[in-house]
Amino acid sequence: MVFVHARNATVRTAMALREKAKNNGHICYFLPSQGADYGQSEKQVFLLEQYANDPHTINALVYMLEEAKSPPILRAKLVKNALASATGPEAESHQFHSMPPRKNEEIKFGPSIIKEGTQIYAAKRGSFVDLGILDVMQIFGRAGRPQFDKFGEGVIITTHDKLSHYLTLLTQQNPIESQFLESLADNLNAETDFEIALGTVTNVEEAVKWISYTYLYVRMRANPLVYGISHKAYQMDPSLEKHREQLVIEVGRKLDKARMIRFEERTGFFSSTDLGRIASHYYIKYNTIETFNELFDAHKTEGDILAIVSKAEEFDQIKVREEEIEELETLLSDFCELPTPGGVENSYGKINILLQTYVSRGEMDSFSLISDSAYVAQNAARIVRALFEVALRKRWPAMTYRLLNLSKVIDKRLWGWVSPLRQFSILPPHVLVKLEQKNLTVDKLKDMGKDEIGHILHHVNIGLKVKQCVHQIPSIIMEATIQPITRTVLRVRLSITSDFKWNDQVHGTGGEPWWIWVEDPANDHIYHSEYFIIQKKQAVYIAPLKALVRERIEDWKIRIEEKLGKKVVELTGDVTPDMRSIAQADLIVTTPEKWDGVSRSWQNRSYVQKVSILIIDEIHLLGDERGPVLEVIVSRTNFISSHTEKPVRVVGLSTALANARDLADWLNIKQMGLFNFRPSVRPVPLEVHIQGFPGQHYCPRMASMNKPAFQAIRSHSPAKPVLIFVSSRRQTRLTALELIAFLATEDDPKQWLNMDEREMSVIIGTIRDSNLKLTLAFGIGIHHAGLHERDRKTVEELFVNCKIQVLIATSTLAWGVNFPAHLVIVKGTEFYDGKTRRYVDYPITDVLQMMGRAGRPQFDDQGKAVILVHDIKKDFYKKFLYEPFPVESSYYNLDDVSHDNMNKFLSNLVEKSLVDLEYSYCIKIGEDDRSIEPLTHGRIASYYYLKHPTVRMFKDRLKPECSVEELLSILAQTRQSKSSRKKKGKEDDEKESQGTEEVEEIEEEEESEKEANRSEIEEEDQDI
Repeated sequence: MVFVHARNATVRTAMALREKAKNNGHICYFLPSQGADYGQSEKQVFLLEQYANDPHTINALVYMLEEAKSPPILRAKLVKNALASATGPEAESHQFHSMPPRKNEEIKFGPSIIKEGTQIYAAKRGSFVDLGILDVMQIFGRAGRPQFDKFGEGVIITTHDKLSHYLTLLTQQNPIESQFLESLADNLNAETDFEIALGTVTNVEEAVKWISYTYLYVRMRANPLVYGISHKAYQMDPSLEKHREQLVIEVGRKLDKARMIRFEERTGFFSSTDLGRIASHYYIKYNTIETFNELFDAHKTEGDILAIVSKAEEFDQIKVREEEIEELETLLSDFCELPTPGGVENSYGKINILLQTYVSRGEMDSFSLISDSAYVAQNAARIVRALFEVALRKRWPAMTYRLLNLSKVIDKRLWGWVSPLRQFSILPPHVLVKLEQKNLTVDKLKDMGKDEIGHILHHVNIGLKVKQCVHQIPSIIMEATIQPITRTVLRVRLSITSDFKWNDQVHGTGGEPWWIWVEDPANDHIYHSEYFIIQKKQAVYIAPLKALVRERIEDWKIRIEEKLGKKVVELTGDVTPDMRSIAQADLIVTTPEKWDGVSRSWQNRSYVQKVSILIIDEIHLLGDERGPVLEVIVSRTNFISSHTEKPVRVVGLSTALANARDLADWLNIKQMGLFNFRPSVRPVPLEVHIQGFPGQHYCPRMASMNKPAFQAIRSHSPAKPVLIFVSSRRQTRLTALELIAFLATEDDPKQWLNMDEREMSVIIGTIRDSNLKLTLAFGIGIHHAGLHERDRKTVEELFVNCKIQVLIATSTLAWGVNFPAHLVIVKGTEFYDGKTRRYVDYPITDVLQMMGRAGRPQFDDQGKAVILVHDIKKDFYKKFLYEPFPVESSYYNLDDVSHDNMNKFLSNLVEKSLVDLEYSYCIKIGEDDRSIEPLTHGRIASYYYLKHPTVRMFKDRLKPECSVEELLSILAQTRQSKSSRKKKGKEDDEKESQGTEEVEEIEEEEESEKEANRSEIEEEDQDI
């Protein structure tokens, strides 16, 4: 490796070495072996001429622009020597050379570092200075490869008068002095540490103490003479408190003069200003702010602004090189659209030319100009943004607008007068030229159709692409309403709507930022300004049943997707779209279990992290058996939000609650977001009748309710739709047959049939269920999960269209499709639980859900509900049907809620849960009884949403030699397969085994016979 003092010296030295090797016949030592890798690498290298004959020329410029292609070439041993520039502390070449040179095995010379010349150009001083010892040591540190070499070699080529200087520096240890004093003003203004802007330093005393934490303070005490402190002054003030105070006061005066802070010298207090905060935020140097104060005002043009930016201190190191002047003149004439004061001979003129060339996307040949252009563009964008905020704080509307546009010009590399469609690479250049020639603005193109655009451009197929790109350009629609408050105060309300189509490839995932302000053009003044970001937000709606999910999907596919253009996706056990569709969705409609399983791997699923609103319908089911799933979803959502630092809005929808405040606290919802109404508050008033029926046994009691149900229909809804909820499919059949028997005694037995009998006969011919064939002829439908899909659809359509008046359904329909009726009859509030083999009460939420189907907002002024209950429970339902009820967590059963008892309970609960998981081979608890390690079976259970006893059973019973029959037996005995009575919707046949439901019906029929005989249930009969 040979280090030289400048970029252009790398080329000159490489050419000189090549010529010398050729002349002396040593070129063979420099040539790499010609192989397949050589040809491939040759295509990648920027400096083809030097590469062809070696030595390999590398400098900071090539490293930056060629994306580090040179180091792999060196590592692949395709070159044998490398030249690099050593341009001082900021040299990129030091970062580049992260590998030592290798030994050349052919000529047997040791691994070497050669430093050609020890002077580098210092832009700030405008002259050459000696290379610092730190740079020399950094360069020599590249010599020798620990894994290959026993020693390394370093050679310095310098002038004779510097020889002893570098020998001394290399053989003796030298202290490192602080350079902090030179930028004390910037640092005190929080350019790097945000000290004053954040309030860390508020007065001279705090600033003096702040300096004591710096390395500058350490070196001032160790070597005061270097920092201008006399020996006498140090003796009088060993802690240098007076000296530090004087430094702070001087810097405070400078910053106050530049209006970056307010310094009250009498009290010693500092206070930050808008200008100081802007300088701190955008990393603007003190001298640059001084330049702004001197040159910047409200009437500058775009050309004036670029001239001001070019004089910023950030560009002091950029100088005009003699060999660059000719190319700069070419760039000035070809790519500069605005005036460039200073021309090509001054550094600020060069900076202006490079910036305008960058915006115009001009190409440069000189390595140094390419490097300088990248640096200028990088820093100019930041400085212009700072100027924009300065103008905004000064309330200059015209200048603010001008600077905002100029910021976008630099950011997008597009002048304001060219088509913004040039940002889209999919549009061919000739199409963009035609658009500009015909003056087709974005607004005009939005009003045109794709065919019209294609016709104007003489390219039919391109019209669609142009139209798509036009609608992806960020734009908004604003509607303002102004209301006078007093003679001097106006209230302005803005409604802002995005008017573009989001594309992650175009807009990214961070959002589109906007500035909005209220200005008075007559007085050239901004009254108010705000910054906001339009982000692509994903919403998740969780419904307790798949039937509800599908109902929402059918509705929202029309109302949200077709009419609003927002993509709606269903995510259930039946429908699992691909990851791309889910990620592009605006609204995900899912079930609790599915979202729980999906969100468990939130670190690997970006769409889970993008969720900004979570809507949980029927959240009062927290107290139900599915409550733990809802609890863990909300808890995990809050956990994800805290880690991604993105707020997630949680909306819970429920019936009236007695402890709504507890639920709101858990959801982090403040009082402003809590709305809890009494059960009596409904869109349609509800009249409720509760009747009690005696009898210890279920089936006789159900039979005694049939006549009152018939009478309720005649009294409350003789000609309007009626929903009757029963507990089982057997009860739908029995109730329908009893109602038909009552109708047979009437003058018009088919009074509930509201269509021609011949038409109904045709429909009945398509029905599969024999019971349904009979009941439909009398205007009575039955609805349960045992019906064929087509039969259910037919019944639903007949009832919704009022062709039949009465629908008898299992209670699960209350949670399924929304079929409101004028009258709802709840025939019994108990159901047979196949899991416990006994009759149990409906949750109060289920009864309320059934009652909620009474009353049709578009047809009825009042709804009616008749609740037929066991007489001993009549008072209970009277209370809770008219009063809010509390929702309790499914996780606990506490008697004492004292702090100590709750801590003990929770500790025991966690400990027991961990022990259970360890027993099920899901986790491993460390020897310290605190650390937890997930095991393979635990990961499988989490991924596939399995209960831990199921995994334990798999671990214990699964063997390599298991037959298919044994595997089926194992599957049938999992916790997931064991039947339990749950709320099911019309589409939940997949979750409810057909055989299980038939067994429950047989059990219920047997239970009825046993009740009729008043006999005890024998042990052996349980086996059915």
